[in-house]
Amino acid sequence: MRRPNSTYAVTSLVLILLCVNPLIETMEGKSAILFMFSHYALFFAGFILSYRSLRWNWYTLIAGVSLAAFWHFPVPFALSGAFLLYRIMEEGSMVAAGFLVGAAVEPLPSVTRPVLFGLWIAADSALSVVFIIHPSLYSSGDISYSPFSAAQFVLLGVLMIFFMNSVIGVFVYVYAKRYRALISAE
Repeated sequence: MRRPNSTYAVTSLVLILLCVNPLIETMEGKSAILFMFSHYALFFAGFILSYRSLRWNWYTLIAGVSLAAFWHFPVPFALSGAFLLYRIMEEGSMVAAGFLVGAAVEPLPSVTRPVLFGLWIAADSALSVVFIIHPSLYSSGDISYSPFSAAQFVLLGVLMIFFMNSVIGVFVYVYAKRYRALISAE
C-alpha cells in the first residue's frame, strides 16, 4: 500500500466542500443539473483518495459500482433530490462508492481498466438518453415528490453527453500521448 498523495487528498476535500455546503445543498434541491454534476464530483473525490494508494480486490469494485448505480434509479434519485436526509446518505454513498472503485481499479489487469471506462461511458450515455427521451420518469411528472421538472432532465441529458464526450477526449489524448512516446522510442 502506497501513501496517499497529499495533492489528491486536498483536491478531494475541496471537491467535497464545493458540493456539500448549505448553498449548494439548497440549489441541488432545485437543479437536476447541479445535482447530477455533484454526483460526478463526489464520486471522483472518493476515487482519487484511494486510487494508486490502496489495492483491494475486485469485489470492492462491484460494491462501489452498485452503490453509485443505486442512487441513479428514479426513486432514490428523486428522494435524495427532495429530502436532505436522503441527500446526505447519497452524498456519503457517492464518495464511498468512488473510494471503493478507486481502491479496486489499480490491481486489475491493464486491459480491464479501459473496458470499465467504456462501461461507465456506456451506462452514463444510456442514462442521458433516458433523461432526454423519457424525462418524466425522473421528474415530478411520474414521481410526485421529485423536485425536478421534466425540462431539466432533457437539458441534463444533453449536458451529460457533452461531458462524456469531453471525458473521452481527455482519455484518448492521454493514451495517444503515452503511446506516441512508446512508438517514438522504438
